[in-house]
Amino acid sequence: MSFWKSAAVASALLCGVSGFGQTPPASPAPAAAPTYQQAHDALTRRDYPAALALFTALANTGNARAQSSLGAMYAIGIGVPQNSTEAVAWFRKSADQGFPEGISNLATSYVNGTGVPKDEAEAIKLYRKAADQDYTPAAFLLANTLRDRTDPATQAASQKEALTWYRKAADKGHAAAQDALGNMYFNGTGTTKDDVQAVAWYRKAAAQSLASAECNLAAMYQHGAGVTADPAAALSWYLKAADHNFPPAMARLGTMYIQGDGVTKDPVESYKWLLLAAVQNDNDARRDIVDVSKILTPQEITNAKQAATIWVNAHKGQ
Repeated sequence: MSFWKSAAVASALLCGVSGFGQTPPASPAPAAAPTYQQAHDALTRRDYPAALALFTALANTGNARAQSSLGAMYAIGIGVPQNSTEAVAWFRKSADQGFPEGISNLATSYVNGTGVPKDEAEAIKLYRKAADQDYTPAAFLLANTLRDRTDPATQAASQKEALTWYRKAADKGHAAAQDALGNMYFNGTGTTKDDVQAVAWYRKAAAQSLASAECNLAAMYQHGAGVTADPAAALSWYLKAADHNFPPAMARLGTMYIQGDGVTKDPVESYKWLLLAAVQNDNDARRDIVDVSKILTPQEITNAKQAATIWVNAHKGQ
């Protein structure tokens, strides 16, 4: 008798023939493992406890992307007390697996000296490693770090390399890199000053609704730098930037209206824009609003404040 038959007979003798040959009840299906998308969705809907639990579960299985995201939650203090040391530990786990976002986040920790001693050289090395994997945010952050180096022995070379990395990120559509590249050309940093190139890159970033680029493009139109002066275009772009709640654009609008630069002079409208910028700690606006207030009556100031309140209420949630 074969082993299978022997086993069948023994089963019949021990358990009774009624159960032999029947399919046993199915075991409960194991709970499905969480996915990164579930964790990300929880974070997006601001269910931070769920996001933390899901990212932690995934990170503990070795998911490099989840490790980077979990580190970011600790770094910022989302859904958990802010803890830079814990953030770095998770960034490092992710980086050790070669995940570019984790590498870049670890580099940022070294730039800021959060959770690790500040180390610019280590940060640059890590940013390069991530950028070499075509991780565009790392290329942008690498460019920022290189641009801001102050050592006279390396500054010029660093700025030239920064220009290269900004262009790589800008060519991939990174709006902040496009704006920064425009600044490099406008200021002649790492390259020859070129206002036409500056305008071209500001325009690309402004087309993506980046407020700083909208403001920069407006300034180029206002002063006729790299483009034919066009007060109407300047006003339009300043207003776009202001609609994105960008205080420097609001301060520029305040200046335009008090000077009558491309617009009808209107001190009340000037006060409105300066107030909107000043309450957001724009230093130029805080200085200029004092001068404008001196030429307004108390009622005009009240009217300007009411206009500012109406503007704020109309832009809530934007």
